[in-house]
Amino acid sequence: MSLEKLYLKTGNTSNKAEFKRLIKKLCTVNELPDYKIVSDTENDKVIFLKLSIGSHRNRSVV
Repeated sequence: MSLEKLYLKTGNTSNKAEFKRLIKKLCTVNELPDYKIVSDTENDKVIFLKLSIGSHRNRSVV
């Protein structure tokens, strides 16, 4: 998902630079159950990886 689209969907009230910083922090902390969040800063995208049982992972880009 593009960072811009995620910013608009969340209704976040902070500026875009702060939102980007918060997303990077969320990727580092990685506390979202059943998902791993990866920040693709080169392309300004956020990738959500759905974790499944075992080591198999499904990539889900919204």
